Amino acid sequence: MGETERRIIADGIERIKGGISGVLPFPRVPFLISRLGLMGDFEMIMRLLIILLLVAVAISGCMEKGPGGPDGRGTNISVSGIKALSIQSADGLSSYRLKTTTTENTIVDPFQIDVSPRVHGLGTGSLQIVWKGRVTNETAEIDTDMDLSGHRASIKGTATSTVKAEDQPEETKIVQTDIYQIGNITYLKMDGGNWTGIISPLPSESLWEDERNNHILAMAESINSSQVEVIGIEMVDGNETYKLEILATDSDYENLYTAAHGLADQLTQYPQFMPSIKRSEFNESVVTEKQIWISKETYLPVKYQSKMGFKLTPYIIGALDPDTSLMKMFNQSVRLGEVSVITETTEIYYDFNRSMEISPPREALQALAGK
Repeated sequence: MGETERRIIADGIERIKGGISGVLPFPRVPFLISRLGLMGDFEMIMRLLIILLLVAVAISGCMEKGPGGPDGRGTNISVSGIKALSIQSADGLSSYRLKTTTTENTIVDPFQIDVSPRVHGLGTGSLQIVWKGRVTNETAEIDTDMDLSGHRASIKGTATSTVKAEDQPEETKIVQTDIYQIGNITYLKMDGGNWTGIISPLPSESLWEDERNNHILAMAESINSSQVEVIGIEMVDGNETYKLEILATDSDYENLYTAAHGLADQLTQYPQFMPSIKRSEFNESVVTEKQIWISKETYLPVKYQSKMGFKLTPYIIGALDPDTSLMKMFNQSVRLGEVSVITETTEIYYDFNRSMEISPPREALQALAGK
């Protein structure tokens, strides 16, 4: 992940936490980080909104030829031709709609081990490490209406988390979020609560200028820098499309590896224990599949789909010494149980350059007027 992407993500998170108004970017890659327990209201809301804030990571590489020759528009078009025409079609869009569905499944296998003093070398008795089995299923469904020319947007999202833990009843939590961005004013309602209105100190023009919120153009530019292949011609919702495979790169593996390390920290309750991951084992388990369907008529996206995940078997290589409060490395590493994470995302794009009526409800307007 590049520095630009990190800054955008950090800025987005701070806007949510601090109530700083601004137009939200609308990315296509889900934020893959697993929760081991049932999330609280704020955590679920943050997760739902972070999905909207994570910018697609550009996948660099050389261009490959699709079936046929480079004749510009037509049946026999090269991959480079599709890329160029996608950017041309996306540039200057006035509006679009986007429906996103993201699901994440996390399975923690039950595990128990006694770590002897000979292994940990802490001068204490045996250390017992116990994981109870847990299955977590999370789903986020988000509908976005974007009026670029009118400087208006609406987002309606629902996040559902279901947790089935060993020896415990199944728990389900549902959180709903509504957001309207009208010029430089943000209206926000979380989980059936009251509306909140926030006015940005920046003028509307500066928040919407330079195609800043044209997610379709950002995606086309990302594909342009990606290594892709045309793998077929398919009909999607009545549209004849080019089906493109976006090939995985080292950055995809690195992003998943970073997410896996965060999960390992949670599992081992770092800094109580220090986890380690064998990179070769991890890489063999990684799943990364990304496809996008581009209309043959308009060269705008019709559908995007991804499946990303991994299996994780962390090792403990050290622990916090209770006598010195310093990290002490074990005499030998301790292999723990297995965890698997799979995230799947589908996005459907439609209603390009259509007129849209995007207006906050009266209650939202009154919330701002009452300040």
